[in-house]
Amino acid sequence: MKEIGSDLEKNIREYLSTLPKPHFSPSVKLSQSKIAGIGLTAKKDIKEGEVLVVELGPIVNRKFIEVVESLTGYECNLCIGWDSYILHAPLHEDHQGGYINHSCEPNVGLLANGIWCAIRDIKKGEEIVCDYGTFETWPGWSMKCGCGSKDCRKLITSKDYKNKKLREKLGEWFAPYLR
Repeated sequence: MKEIGSDLEKNIREYLSTLPKPHFSPSVKLSQSKIAGIGLTAKKDIKEGEVLVVELGPIVNRKFIEVVESLTGYECNLCIGWDSYILHAPLHEDHQGGYINHSCEPNVGLLANGIWCAIRDIKKGEEIVCDYGTFETWPGWSMKCGCGSKDCRKLITSKDYKNKKLREKLGEWFAPYLR
């Protein structure tokens, strides 16, 4: 049975490597994050409304994501519906693809499914950050937050999209299925 599992893992890793990577604006670059791991940083001053990232890849369901994660540990997807996720190729050698870290004071939001744009002016050198509460609804999902903003919620959950203050502040930048 182990052989079947390792073959499946190998096949999934090969599949992941064939997926398209997100398209990044020339205004941003991957770099070491002050928040966690690798992140995106502004290479120059960015104006509000500029599209910074377009996520590309197949739309898959939660069950497919669970299989991929359980066999490979790969966790890069964007929730675009109650059971719909954009899955894209790994960006790093460790097969993790995350690149937009969370902050309770985001500077990007979802213009449309998979299209991230600046929701305010961003200074050169500033990390590109979004609020995971504006799109993540995986049942039971949560993470501790240490973003350090004055409005830090401390715990980010799959139910944050219901938070009235968050909706008032970022409602137009929520994933389209949550608007």
